[in-house]
Amino acid sequence: MTYQVLARKWRPNTFDEVVGQDYVVKALKGALDLEKLPHAFIFSGTRGTGKTTLARILAKAINCSNSKKKSQPCRKCDSCLSIENGSAIDFQEVDAASRRGVEETKELLDSVPYLPTSSPFKIYLLDEIHMLSKESFNSLLKTLEEPPEHVVFLFATTEIDKVPPTVLSRCVQFNLSAMKVDNIKNQLQLIFDEEKIKYDENSLIKLSSLARGSMRDALTLSEKVISFSEGKITEKKVEELMGLPSSELIQSILKSIIGRDSKKLIENIEEVKINFYDPEQILIDLLSLIQEVALSQFDEKADLSDLSIEPQNLQLIYDLGISNLEYFKLSPKPESLLTMTFLKMIAFLPESSKKKSLNTNKDETDFSWPEDFSNLDLTKLTAQFMSHASMIEYHDSEMHFGINQERLNIITENQIKEVEDALSILLKKKLKVSFKPSDLTETPFEFEKIRSQKESKQAEDDLKKDSSLNEMLEKFDGKIKKVSKI
Repeated sequence: MTYQVLARKWRPNTFDEVVGQDYVVKALKGALDLEKLPHAFIFSGTRGTGKTTLARILAKAINCSNSKKKSQPCRKCDSCLSIENGSAIDFQEVDAASRRGVEETKELLDSVPYLPTSSPFKIYLLDEIHMLSKESFNSLLKTLEEPPEHVVFLFATTEIDKVPPTVLSRCVQFNLSAMKVDNIKNQLQLIFDEEKIKYDENSLIKLSSLARGSMRDALTLSEKVISFSEGKITEKKVEELMGLPSSELIQSILKSIIGRDSKKLIENIEEVKINFYDPEQILIDLLSLIQEVALSQFDEKADLSDLSIEPQNLQLIYDLGISNLEYFKLSPKPESLLTMTFLKMIAFLPESSKKKSLNTNKDETDFSWPEDFSNLDLTKLTAQFMSHASMIEYHDSEMHFGINQERLNIITENQIKEVEDALSILLKKKLKVSFKPSDLTETPFEFEKIRSQKESKQAEDDLKKDSSLNEMLEKFDGKIKKVSKI
């Protein structure tokens, strides 16, 4: 028996088998079940997303003679079987890329007035319709606007912007989105299980990512890897066959940049050259890893011990990589550009790159009222009031503040509620706040005052140590004047 490739063998034959295009399937099934069928459809989207497949399923559903529900073709009647095996008389599938001339379009349209031979409708499927010439599009317009009742047009295109607006306005348009990695992964898992193909989880993720949103590409790549894998598909074999750098190499590069380890970085670049990896792809993979690390910094439970770096420095590395990415297509030596990009990252990276999380939530052990006051989201009036409050006690879900009697008399219930909400958000738990008279001075206002004084004193001391400034003061009989902070 002749071998059938996976992309053809596992092509969906019913709407329920279609993956990743839920809204399109729902709309088509609704139109069929309600018997409110437009006379022209156009399916657009990138390659391998199911445009032609959906058009064929729709054609079967329209002309099926046995189905109890119009949206569920039986796949057993003569009409369904003839469409599946390509022998249907009342269903014509035309490749517009090879029959784009006006004469061929007119020849097709000449058959439109004739009634279908054995089906309710005569259906025309034009694939890659954007390839038609301008004259061909013009010849379609009149028929497309007022077609006979027994005719349905189905169009598919990967470049919807090349289809004239006059044609689009006469069709119901469905834009098929690129498939998500999870959808592709789940479908590959189903197919591999049915085909008795052994695999590991990481290999599915890698294949799904390489498919770039195309189910057909994922299956085509799978065919290639299956032939190479000798029994089991693994992530290592996928990377080896596709000429992809390992995740370990990309992580090693990022660690070298973070650690300012130019020697190790040069070794990584040599590995890139020896294995003939695509330098541009190396940078793209590095940027993807940086994005993952940046997102993980919002998670206080994330383990960043291996890739610990301050968020602002991580953003700096990312910006430098993005800015150089556009030059790879122009560079005569991409390997040299990659090397200089990495060295630029090290050169611009500050020496202090310790781990830090973007998550600002505090717990009871590391919360300091005067220091963390500035992190509260308060209105100006409430913030001014709370800057003169001192924290007396903080235990479990209760926080007690002290403030002088004069200010205590003017606080409102709404302000107390605002403080409770702000603290609950910061500390990530529900808090109850209470106030009582107190003359304690450990307030945010006093804390800021002392900090400002220290900064002024430090600045004054630094100026006094400046020999050039001292010479000028002595020469012109000058003195350093203390200026309060405005």
